[in-house]
Formats: sequence, structure tokens, C-alpha cells
Amino acid sequence: MLYKSDYNYRARRVLLICASVMFASVLLFCIVKNVKASPNETSLRTFHCDSVLIEANDSLWTIASRYFTDEYEDMNNYIKILKEANGLKSDTIHEGCYLTVPFYR
Repeated sequence: MLYKSDYNYRARRVLLICASVMFASVLLFCIVKNVKASPNETSLRTFHCDSVLIEANDSLWTIASRYFTDEYEDMNNYIKILKEANGLKSDTIHEGCYLTVPFYR
């Protein structure tokens, strides 16, 4: 017999697992979609993800300009990737929050 508290715990656990799988899927999608190396081209750059503290006067554009590299199509595409990786529906970000930033180094 399941009690109401057991059900809530299981529901929260399933929700957390689903959210984790979705985040990993978006991240994998970003990695696969943005690799541009041709078969004859060897790249020494590797894919990384970092958590960046949003400071006063930061915008998606200013953060993207710090991490943008040639592996991404253009700046607007990279900002779209940043928004997808962080589950953002608008360009609004808030000081003191963290942003997950995929990039190549």
C-alpha cells in the first residue's frame, strides 16, 4: 500500500530523472549539431561546459562573445544554443544566477 508521501516522493524523483535526461539530451544535441570539422581536418580543440556567474550588465550577447569560437555557425546560433542549454525562452538573464556555457577550447 502506497501512502500519499510515498507517491509524492516517487513523483518528484521521476520528475528529477526526466529533467536530467532532458538536459543531457539537449547538451548532446548541441555537441553533435555544432561539430564542423571535415574528415581531413584534425582539431585539437575539445568540448567543455562551464557554469558562469552572471554579473551586473551581463547579457547573453556579452557572455557568448567571451566563449564563441569557429566551431559554432555564428553568434546568433551560439546564443540560441546557450538558451537551449539553460532552458531559457527569452534573452533575459539575472545577475547572481548561473548560466551553463558550452564551448570549445
